[in-house]
Amino acid sequence: MNIGTIVKVLGPVVDVEFTEGLPGIYNALTCDYTVQNEPAKLTLEVQQHLGDKWVRAISMSGTEGLKRGFKVMDSGMPISMPVGEGVMGRVFDVTGNPVDERGPVEAEKYYPIHRPAPPLVEQSTSPQLLPTGIKVIDLICPFLKGGKVGAFGGAGVRIGAVEESEERVAFDPLRHQVHASPVVVVNPAERAVLATLVFRLVSFWLPLPIGVGAGVLFRRRYPAR
Repeated sequence: MNIGTIVKVLGPVVDVEFTEGLPGIYNALTCDYTVQNEPAKLTLEVQQHLGDKWVRAISMSGTEGLKRGFKVMDSGMPISMPVGEGVMGRVFDVTGNPVDERGPVEAEKYYPIHRPAPPLVEQSTSPQLLPTGIKVIDLICPFLKGGKVGAFGGAGVRIGAVEESEERVAFDPLRHQVHASPVVVVNPAERAVLATLVFRLVSFWLPLPIGVGAGVLFRRRYPAR
């Protein structure tokens, strides 16, 4: 068990000293402490070796109440997410913990979030378009399946385009039973109120094969009731 000590906290950036040995890059570190007499558990990810037995880590949640001198334990592996049928219809945070108040996850296995890309022999060699149903996107700048796309614009333009794309690509086929393939939609950078909508919608769609990450976007026409 490799235990370190927090020596610096600057927002989400935390420096930790390990005297026995440095944890590997991308290893997950955990810190158990109390904030206003309430237990708290923080997960950090190692990003850099600073020298002098120090590592620099990024916090996966808020660092309120975190202080120098707190003990940190190296898990010896990266942050891992549950995989398998047990994750269908569940809501998770960025560290793989369920946040839908439905108890622990019965996962068949866990995969680290940092994994090698699939070999070329397992990838499709012909480009395929991903129809979003939004005319201006499909006509002017169509999306490629498996590609990376950057959309620029104001808050209304960006969020509206993402919501509409998710609605047409993911949820319309599921509602009409066009296919039964699992659908996972993740957008962890948005507001927590949208994650609340996710919890309520997934509770309604439990028979459908949907896996949801925290902060998923949904169209505003689904009110929270």
